[in-house]
Amino acid sequence: MNHPDEMIYPHYAIVGLRPVKVVKTLEGGLDVLVFDWKTGELVRDLNYLVPATMPTDQWDVEWLSEEEFDRSLAELRAKIMPSTRD
Repeated sequence: MNHPDEMIYPHYAIVGLRPVKVVKTLEGGLDVLVFDWKTGELVRDLNYLVPATMPTDQWDVEWLSEEEFDRSLAELRAKIMPSTRD
């Protein structure tokens, strides 16, 4: 998916290897949630705000649909989480 000309929130990206979700706050600002490699959860990390909203050649950014983002999260979580199957 190409960089959207107009940002609609939430929006989804892979920055480097990390899934990133950018959402609007109730106050009208932006918040950035990134994949935590240890827990598999999305955690706040504003260091990804610029690459996830105004990428440059410095960052490898892939824009995703919500479905692609969810699939990416599921795949990464399956890799880092121990299996609960008997």
